[in-house]
Amino acid sequence: MQVNNKFTMNLLAKSANESFARACIASFAAQLDPT
Repeated sequence: MQVNNKFTMNLLAKSANESFARACIASFAAQLDPT
């Protein structure tokens, strides 16, 4: 079974959104199996 897990996120290019964007990407990448 192939898992298709994707999302799209659009944010304004402001420094206030940078930490939020990093947290979102980290939580998404934590689900991946790198092996």
